Amino acid sequence: MEHQPHENELAVSLESESKVFNEEYVKSLRAESAKYRTKAKEIKDQFEAFRQNVVSQLGISPDGDFEQQINQWKEKVQQSLLKAEVKSIAAELGIVDADAAFTLMSREGVEIGEDGSVKGVREALDALAQEKPYLIRQQAKEEQQPPSKGGQSFQENGNRRITREDLKRMPPEEVNRALAAGELNHLLNR
Repeated sequence: MEHQPHENELAVSLESESKVFNEEYVKSLRAESAKYRTKAKEIKDQFEAFRQNVVSQLGISPDGDFEQQINQWKEKVQQSLLKAEVKSIAAELGIVDADAAFTLMSREGVEIGEDGSVKGVREALDALAQEKPYLIRQQAKEEQQPPSKGGQSFQENGNRRITREDLKRMPPEEVNRALAAGELNHLLNR
């Protein structure tokens, strides 16, 4: 049978193998260790000062959750990109109120890529224009006049209203008489 060492025998053998260091050497190791701890603390303090500077420059609250703040800023940037795209396409489509279109349009199918590209806005605005046609700018019609009787335009007193075409055909003295009588005020925006 092979001899199994007893616990006490193991402890004695480990003690005899351990090295003994003199007091001066131990003190120098402790001083060196303290120097490294001090240097690590200085570096940590410098890093913290740098981090605080970056945080203050970015306007981020140092007490809050950074991940949450990053997501909030990302959401703000995406909303700004989307709003800019809506304004651009709304102008092309003749939508009179881009802010209303931004609020009313469906976000379904609208995507904002990591590179900042925005997709699906034109389709969403086209659908909105079909749903709410009053958002589309109507083509400017030539000077609108009140309804005419028998194809001619009349003033309140029943006399025929003078048009720009009539002015072109009228002799100068008749134009002066109509001007003095106030019959051209509607053409002069008076």
